Amino acid sequence: MRGKIRIGLVEDHEMVRQGLTALINDEPSLKVVFDVANGAELLEIVKIKKADVVLLDIEMPLVDGKTALKKLSSHFPDLSVVMLTAHTSIDDVVDCIALGAKGFLPKHCDFDKIVDAVYSVYEKGFYFDDFVTKSLVKEIVANRDKLADQFRQPLKPQEIEIIKLICEGCTNKEIGQRLFLSTRTIEGYRLKIAEKTTTSNIVELVLYAIRNGIISKPI
Repeated sequence: MRGKIRIGLVEDHEMVRQGLTALINDEPSLKVVFDVANGAELLEIVKIKKADVVLLDIEMPLVDGKTALKKLSSHFPDLSVVMLTAHTSIDDVVDCIALGAKGFLPKHCDFDKIVDAVYSVYEKGFYFDDFVTKSLVKEIVANRDKLADQFRQPLKPQEIEIIKLICEGCTNKEIGQRLFLSTRTIEGYRLKIAEKTTTSNIVELVLYAIRNGIISKPI
């Protein structure tokens, strides 16, 4: 590592900012190159003083942390930002990571954790603790389910009728005779039904039908 890691500190509470500055400067490999009280001051000073890592508060007057982060990510993409907040929420984590934050920490965490985060984003490019990791996993799972619902095709009334007849044990020919359709047409319907229900055999289709209220029980 060449020289000290240059830290920018953005915190609207002066005593907290002074305390963190003193603690950081006590670290042999870290140096605070600027400390400011809000996002507006940050966006001005980064044009003059170069930092490697910025510790950025979320809740601030004039320009809040998320707004400042968005502008930093756009104009200073090489600058690593670790967000600090007094009220940690999954929404804040997801928003900040999406806006380009490399790490996220609650203000009440131990100072050693802040130091670890600084080294991690400087050397590896990111720092995610257990809370952040779990938050991101929850968001990924939620989005996966939303996407699945978005792209899942609804069953048509005739497809539902065919599922009921399949669950009764009817063959393609018998289903065709009941619905006045050709056997080949029924085969096409069954392929489409398998695609829509993501089932690959009759057992899976029966279970799907039960779970979704198409039939009450296997016949």
